[in-house]
Amino acid sequence: MSDESRKLLEAAANEIRMLRSVVRDLEVKADAFAAILQVLGMVPRTSGGMSPDLAWQIDRHLIDTADQNADAEPPELPPHLRDYL
Repeated sequence: MSDESRKLLEAAANEIRMLRSVVRDLEVKADAFAAILQVLGMVPRTSGGMSPDLAWQIDRHLIDTADQNADAEPPELPPHLRDYL
C-alpha cells in the first residue's frame, strides 16, 4: 500500500471516529429536546415500536418468488394500486 493511500485511509478513519463522537453528543441533545416537547405536550407520545419495513418485505418477496414465477404472467394489480404505477 502506498504512503498516500495509507494517509487517506488514516484520515478517513479519524474523520469517522470524530463524526461518531459528534453523533453521540447530538443524540443526547435530541433525546432531551424530544423529552421537553413531550412534557410541553407539543407532540404526541410514540408507542416505541417501529413499523415493518415494507420496502424490504417487498424486495425479499420478489427475490424469493423470482425463480418460481419466471415463466408465469404477472398478476393483475388490485384497483387501489393501479393509480400508483
